[in-house]
Amino acid sequence: MDPYKDFMRDLALASRCMRTCFDLRLKALDLTLARGRILLNLAAATRPVSQAELTVFLEVEHSTAVRLFDSLEQIGYIARQPSELDRRAKDIALTDKGRPVADKVVDIIEQMRDDVLRDIDPEDLAIADRVLGLVSRNLVALTAASAGAAPVPEPVS
Repeated sequence: MDPYKDFMRDLALASRCMRTCFDLRLKALDLTLARGRILLNLAAATRPVSQAELTVFLEVEHSTAVRLFDSLEQIGYIARQPSELDRRAKDIALTDKGRPVADKVVDIIEQMRDDVLRDIDPEDLAIADRVLGLVSRNLVALTAASAGAAPVPEPVS
């Protein structure tokens, strides 16, 4: 057994399973994974978020993001508004209709977290969190090096 290969395989499997589980739970709200992620991000925001920021967060092409925003705006969950910082840009905010749905998405994530981490010793979780932080740091550096860019600074925790 190769613990390095096994870890990477298990990490990839866990990531896919987590996305699939989240997607299945969002179907109860008639949402896709991408739409749920937008609402989750907006629920956590303390201000309207620019379309550009949300597009980067989603890691999708601009045209894909615009279609997602259009669909959420059409059902009344989000509203676009002129940016206070850049008159050419649009910010996105939750509407009164979208806020309770976004809150349900937050509840789904919290319940899923509790379900996934149930029966895991807090000390083991702390070690796993430290290791995943190091893996993420290395992946960010590798991605930046592959793209020919400077590494992105580590998030402060």
